[in-house]
Amino acid sequence: MEITRLVKRAKRKDADAFTELMESQMQNMYKVARSILSRDEDVADAISDTILVCWEKIDTLKKNRFFRTWMTRILINKCNDILRAGQRTVFTDEPLEIEYMENEFLNLEWILKGSNESQKFDINKEFGNTGVKLVSAEISALGLELVSDYPKGCKYADMNGEHQPPSFAGVKMKDGKVYTYESVVDGSGEQFETGSSGKLYGKFTETVTTKKILEVKQIKALLFFKKSAGDSETYKAEDYYEIPLEVEK
Repeated sequence: MEITRLVKRAKRKDADAFTELMESQMQNMYKVARSILSRDEDVADAISDTILVCWEKIDTLKKNRFFRTWMTRILINKCNDILRAGQRTVFTDEPLEIEYMENEFLNLEWILKGSNESQKFDINKEFGNTGVKLVSAEISALGLELVSDYPKGCKYADMNGEHQPPSFAGVKMKDGKVYTYESVVDGSGEQFETGSSGKLYGKFTETVTTKKILEVKQIKALLFFKKSAGDSETYKAEDYYEIPLEVEK
């Protein structure tokens, strides 16, 4: 991958490689900064500060493939610094749009720590009568980590015929609005075991993110597609399992 190659060279303080690397990220950086800051001067400052930190600290990046994740987290922190320092950005009541990089693997650390607000919930609720249970959820303004339990002997299959928990669809807010989580970041079956029947069972951890920054305390419930939901651009309430966030750690 080109980015990984450039990161390796930049870690050796190859200025040309670093310049090429940052130029390749400029559009993404602008989209993220502009969605947080309202003034072009502030956007330019945040990007400049981010580039400087990346140059100084790139050798501390442990996994080269996470460069965009690492860089974006630095950028968001720089934007937040500008907000705290000057309070020059006008906020609205609408959730903030964030244009994430498509097909980019975002790690859980960035998603859950990318905002100052993160809450954990013990849920332990079954998806209808499927036998599959949502065990817990850790939610930040940027994303969620979901842990589901797929009991041994459970015959549930999702809409694609795969033996895994129901597909996460989005969140329902207390005001009734629904926001979808469009980017599935990581679905880990590492804790799954294969029984004699070839079926998988055990705990399944999934991390997802969204294009909107949401206020965690305003989230009322988590929504999951039912097997019968099919493939459509619009869904009705009966197409979802609605899991309320009732018990907080």
